[in-house]
Amino acid sequence: MKILVISNGSATLLKEAAKQKDIEVEVVRPADLYLYISQFEQGYDRVYKGGEYIDKPFRINLKDIDAIIPRISGQGFDFGCCVVRHFEKCLGVYSTGSAIGLKMASDKLWCSQEFSEAGLPQPKTVFANTPRHVDFLIKQVGGLPTVGKLPRGSQGKQVFIMESPQSANTTLQTFFSIGQDVIIQEFIETGAKDIRAIVVGNKVVSAMERSGKKDFRANLSQGGAGRNVLDELTDKEKELCIKAAQAVKLDFVGVDFVRDSKGNALFIEANGNPGEKIITVTGHNHYENLLDLVISKVGKTPPVTPAPAVTADTPAQSDSMVESIVSKAKKGVPLTLSESAIFAIHQRTFNHS
Repeated sequence: MKILVISNGSATLLKEAAKQKDIEVEVVRPADLYLYISQFEQGYDRVYKGGEYIDKPFRINLKDIDAIIPRISGQGFDFGCCVVRHFEKCLGVYSTGSAIGLKMASDKLWCSQEFSEAGLPQPKTVFANTPRHVDFLIKQVGGLPTVGKLPRGSQGKQVFIMESPQSANTTLQTFFSIGQDVIIQEFIETGAKDIRAIVVGNKVVSAMERSGKKDFRANLSQGGAGRNVLDELTDKEKELCIKAAQAVKLDFVGVDFVRDSKGNALFIEANGNPGEKIITVTGHNHYENLLDLVISKVGKTPPVTPAPAVTADTPAQSDSMVESIVSKAKKGVPLTLSESAIFAIHQRTFNHS
């Protein structure tokens, strides 16, 4: 089995897990890929690999690729999602994260809207394009202090707290003046703690509690600490985490939630490219679970019928020749016996070629 990891990083921990399961992993930068869309109705889209040190781009042989694992964020994220969508939609390759799901998880408001549709409990939230009526907006989420967020951001960045009327007015008016959309959210007193759960498929495979040290944000990247709490999660919390993953259409996702003063779980966001510090904190490499999921998904795919061996009597099946034969067949032009054989092979294997 071979898996293509779409990432700008090295995927070291993923490779370690794959080595134990005898799975080949290749990491490719999304920016190094060229996406080709055919003029034909079905079956001839492609992906080419280029890159700074490649003189001539070459076509990636999809017969050798069983699945892709996207690990994309930050710069190049939008194009990375295009790459994922091309593999899953145009080429029929299984991806642990759908392009639409990755987009949902990257947008805090969109994520909250999906959570709402799924019936997940979450803090009161308002979204403002032009936050003119500051007092009104603050009142909608329960008053001060309140949390402000920009729609996109990770690791606790672009998240801030507004504790006084003066700071709220100044902050929101500043964003208004530069045309920046703002999410305003109810402040939940948690003692600067939250929980990150990793969901793989329909199972919570690891979870850690994060505690903030510098301020109200609990992210480890902001200097916080973490501890393993998988065994402390209630069945209801695990059920809701899985529901959150399904809401954003991701088979692999980090789900963040807090507990209010009554112990009720309130869901904050999902992360389609969760950080790996949770592996160090919990001692569990969740990529092992992810690879098991890929195996189960790929295992459900019917095997491809092997193509007949090419002999000296078989015409060379160049790309241009096959395209010409496919075009003739779709126009209803009679095919020769050898052309019919090539067309039959193409129809059986086009999603894996």
